[in-house]
Amino acid sequence: LESEFGCMVGSNAYLTPLHSQGFAPHYDDVDVFVLQLEGYKRWRVYAPFRKGETLPRESSRDYSEKEVEENGDGPLMDVVLGPGDVLYLPRGWIHQAETVGRPSHVPKVAGIKDDHSLHLTVSAMQNWCWADFLEMLLPEALESAASSDKSISLREGLPRNFLSYMGTMHQLTGDGEGGVDENAPEGLKQ
Repeated sequence: LESEFGCMVGSNAYLTPLHSQGFAPHYDDVDVFVLQLEGYKRWRVYAPFRKGETLPRESSRDYSEKEVEENGDGPLMDVVLGPGDVLYLPRGWIHQAETVGRPSHVPKVAGIKDDHSLHLTVSAMQNWCWADFLEMLLPEALESAASSDKSISLREGLPRNFLSYMGTMHQLTGDGEGGVDENAPEGLKQ
């Protein structure tokens, strides 16, 4: 799978008894493929609550049921997985799962107990986004450029008092006055 996805892949197995939930609602910092092996599990999946939680680089804390109810429009998906079913959970999508009994429309199979759920999660893309790549690459590129024999410009001293005349606080606004342009990104207006 790592060759196919081009990144590290992990897996976990979860065995839960009937009418139990292993984790509180949360989102993960990985893309997850759920493979239901035995029993039945009800999955409720919610879109990220805030834009800043889309494609997160860290997993969330556990949410309460009240927070889940108050922050969204309800689950975008409410589905019961049975043996052989697969569910994809994108990074950052809030989810919760509960082991349930065999749905009434599914015929009982002799010798098979439906008193538990066993599923395998296969996770991919952890610490594998552009930001992660650049965090690894830029320090090495900077070190290489700074120690190069071809140019010494990155090793030159900074201009005297450069902080007093550089930066957004010294940028001209649209009216020619000093201060931050009102069209500048919010992060630069602080």
